[in-house]
Amino acid sequence: MLGFFFVVDAGDLGEYFLFLVIQFQAMIEQKQIHASHIAVLFLLPFLYWINKFLPWSVALYSHNYTYWKTWVASIMMLHWASVLFVLFLLKKDNLQASDIGYTFNTKKTILFISSYFLLGAVVYFYTEWRLTHTDVGHFPMFYFIPLITPSDRLIWVFAAFSAGFCEELIYRGYYISVLKMKNISNWIAVPLSSLCFTAMHGPGAFRFLWGFCFLFGFGLLMGLLFVWKKKLSLNMAIHMLFDLSVLLS
Repeated sequence: MLGFFFVVDAGDLGEYFLFLVIQFQAMIEQKQIHASHIAVLFLLPFLYWINKFLPWSVALYSHNYTYWKTWVASIMMLHWASVLFVLFLLKKDNLQASDIGYTFNTKKTILFISSYFLLGAVVYFYTEWRLTHTDVGHFPMFYFIPLITPSDRLIWVFAAFSAGFCEELIYRGYYISVLKMKNISNWIAVPLSSLCFTAMHGPGAFRFLWGFCFLFGFGLLMGLLFVWKKKLSLNMAIHMLFDLSVLLS
């Protein structure tokens, strides 16, 4: 699957996603997927789409960076609201976080979070030193968001943690685990979770082929890693560090 995008043309890609839609419809008809699972698969990404049309997002996409902190805050709120919703569904189905790959107890969770923020502090202060003492010629960028001020960059340390923790818990841990519990094969579960992960990034994810391929491909890689390791810790760490590395760009 790693070479998926390199061996198919646009027609094959369309046929593949049509196949996914047909398989998903069959799963609903066979009652393999219930209303709560459909809500997670489609409702959560849809909330991110709604957020894209709110004033702070519209301003940001128009290169008005006045409200970008508000935009980041809205994304982080959606992250953690989604996690709470998933935890509610787990409790409703008599499942534990360990059933979807989150195997850390309280002590390990604290150690994991502390380790990230320790590294985040090192990256942050190194970035501030580099911008102060060297002529880098530009500020760190994340797509269209310039991280101009020290507070912008500090917020990004927290945003990278939020994305890595929440998105992996939901789009890899919950999605793939629940689908597999319903005897759905990895060949369906992983691409379907990757498609929802891509959709969560809003309409822009489907505007350009390269952007779609990047997000969908990243989702596939993270999904395959989760299927292989059956634990979320490595997924979360890679995702957090990937986003955090923007400060070093």
